[in-house]
Amino acid sequence: MAKPAPNVKSKPGPSHLSKEEKERSQKNRRKKARRRRIAFGLILLTLVCAALVGIYYAFIVIFEIKTITVVGEVGLYSQEVVIEQSGLQTGKNLFFENLKEAKSGIEVNLPYIGQADIKRKLPSTLLINVSVTKDRAYLQGQDGKYYAVNENGKVLSVLSAPSEDLPVVASGSFTAELGKTINFEYGDKNADKQEPAASEQSREVLEALTNIIKSLENSKLEGINIIDISDIYNIKMVYRDRINITVGQVNSLEKKFTGAKKAIAERESFDPEVRGELSLVDKEKIIFRPESQI
Repeated sequence: MAKPAPNVKSKPGPSHLSKEEKERSQKNRRKKARRRRIAFGLILLTLVCAALVGIYYAFIVIFEIKTITVVGEVGLYSQEVVIEQSGLQTGKNLFFENLKEAKSGIEVNLPYIGQADIKRKLPSTLLINVSVTKDRAYLQGQDGKYYAVNENGKVLSVLSAPSEDLPVVASGSFTAELGKTINFEYGDKNADKQEPAASEQSREVLEALTNIIKSLENSKLEGINIIDISDIYNIKMVYRDRINITVGQVNSLEKKFTGAKKAIAERESFDPEVRGELSLVDKEKIIFRPESQI
């Protein structure tokens, strides 16, 4: 005779759970899933932070400035002075230094440094390449002083008297700061802002001056004593205190000056102390009038 099966109580399935028990079970599952997500997020955040700290530390250490090298011609200054005026320092980070400010510091504080180019050389070197500039002309200020400028109008020095081998520029009023480009003044000085037209005229006068200086250099026309740019549409010059030159407007200057050099050389071959007037207004027709015909 077969024995009756033991009476085993089966665990109630989800279908046998009450509504409250089902809600409690789902809530527990959500809590466990949320804890797992939080734990994973914390682990991931810790790993990311550790990686960032490591990268930052490596960046600071690897790219620490250890060498600042000056190359090129320093002229009146020493390499140590160039580095000092740049504001750059060893021990700082190669990529955190402001190279634009360093460049400006050198060119402004050391006027006879014409240009400074600064480059990063990985992993730990800054290379400062400098070149010198020189006096090209003098502008006489209302204070009686003479301001030496280079071919770009940068003020290099202030003198009580000009050198005889460079021209003196006659112009309108201007302000001058050592190491900075000369600023020609127009309009009301007491106004908060200059009118746009005045600002444009200041720029045009500066461009006229720099073009004249560069064209004189390129044409190798020497012996100019005076450059008058008080009217940039009727520029005038004086050659060795003997020949008055009317240049006219700022156009084809190099061609005009090359023609003037040739015309003067021809007259001086007959009379080394020739005097007169030379017109360059028409670059195609240079006219010389001796003093006897004026």
